[in-house]
Amino acid sequence: MDGLIVTPERGVRAVDGLLTGFHEPRASHLDLLAAIAPPALLDRCYAAAIDGGYLWHEFGDVNLLLPG
Repeated sequence: MDGLIVTPERGVRAVDGLLTGFHEPRASHLDLLAAIAPPALLDRCYAAAIDGGYLWHEFGDVNLLLPG
């Protein structure tokens, strides 16, 4: 599927979780995350990282998001 871009509007067919990194709040990468995870989950993930003192692009190489 050439040119496929996953966004909240397009959605996904099936996903149990996503291995990903975190990016700045307005990065297009967040469209992919928002397509599988509700905004409240993403907000909690980012808040936990910020509370832990992490800076952007320092959240680790891979993070596992599991929609709840």
